[in-house]
Amino acid sequence: IFTDMGGRIWGKIRAQGPLDKLDLSSTEGRFDNVALTFDFTKVPYLVSGPFHVTTDGLYIDNVQMKDRAEGTGTLGGVVSFGGFRQLGVDIGIRMDRILALNTKDSDNPSFYGNVSASGNVSVKGPLNALAVDIDAVTQKNGTFHIPLGKNASIRKSNLLTFKERETYVYIDPYEEMMFR
Repeated sequence: IFTDMGGRIWGKIRAQGPLDKLDLSSTEGRFDNVALTFDFTKVPYLVSGPFHVTTDGLYIDNVQMKDRAEGTGTLGGVVSFGGFRQLGVDIGIRMDRILALNTKDSDNPSFYGNVSASGNVSVKGPLNALAVDIDAVTQKNGTFHIPLGKNASIRKSNLLTFKERETYVYIDPYEEMMFR
């Protein structure tokens, strides 16, 4: 899920028992300006805030996140351990003008670009079958590419909604009268 991780994580974590029945607990867990990059989006963030660990998972308690510019967000949810056999996530992210996508066509040929956004993201499911729900609007200038094949055509879809850009044209009444 993450690459290029670094920074300071601190707290008291207790692990007790055999590996197949490991009992975990924690107190005072905190991310302290931890740098991490979401592998899927290639966006680096700094995160700070509380977390706690139980036998069931790592609980992220409304951690603050920021990008390299002035974008911010809040991250909360759980990375479930599933007995360390079936890892899963149930994470929500609130974004405010944060860099949300920073990929090239070599990273993902289905879609790529550089997009800042505001809104909400939900990521749920086992790591091998994640479901991502995004309710967001783009911010700032950016690019988003969806390459179409040679014989492809755009059809109605509930995945994306395309809107025409409004264009305003000033017509000088004097010039209009002169060319009639």
